[in-house]
Amino acid sequence: MPIPGMLAKVIFGSLTDKYNCCRLAFVLSSILTSLLVLIILLIPHTNEEMDDSDAVRSPLFWLFLTMATLFATTATVKNFLKDTICENKHQYGGQRLWGSIGYSLLAIASGFKNYTPCFLIALICFILDIFVVSNIKVVQESSYTKKVSSDVKKLLTEFRILAFIVWIVLYGFFVSFLWNFLFWYLEDLSTFYHPETKPWMKTLQGLATLIQCFGGEVPSFFLSCKST
Repeated sequence: MPIPGMLAKVIFGSLTDKYNCCRLAFVLSSILTSLLVLIILLIPHTNEEMDDSDAVRSPLFWLFLTMATLFATTATVKNFLKDTICENKHQYGGQRLWGSIGYSLLAIASGFKNYTPCFLIALICFILDIFVVSNIKVVQESSYTKKVSSDVKKLLTEFRILAFIVWIVLYGFFVSFLWNFLFWYLEDLSTFYHPETKPWMKTLQGLATLIQCFGGEVPSFFLSCKST
């Protein structure tokens, strides 16, 4: 799922720069995200465990995988558009920390034994998001240039740019393990060492997200505003 999102960033980033349509892309991605959440919510689910071979033969598995991949892709587009519309770049941390606060509080509130409350809350929030982004004022400078190769070459000749790129690539490589496997690892720990916590695993995962945001993201975003 991260690979389609990575490609979507490049494609939609280029299109919004070229055609000056950041707000339109923001609205369309919000609508599509809401529809995908609704479809995922309506997919029948079961509490019975299945073998991997049985799961991949199920049409519902492929339907869910397709919807989840599309959702992750549109969410990635929304995230990078949200990051780029901040008018005052030095106040980005102050804007972003509110996202972390909402993300963590809703994670613990929605993680009650199963994911159904999570999807219901997400659907409501995404519908409200459509209204908000439809009325938000987006100031987009027309900075598109056809000399992409020469511009990239010019950037790559600066040491500070190269150092930043290397740092971001390494950070993305290592943090991907946390983003993609943390909840999986928590469930394995519960299965092997504390099976009594299994019924409350979704709540524990929401609590882990709460600690992550308030213990790391929120203070870091707050300090980034004060240091710029």
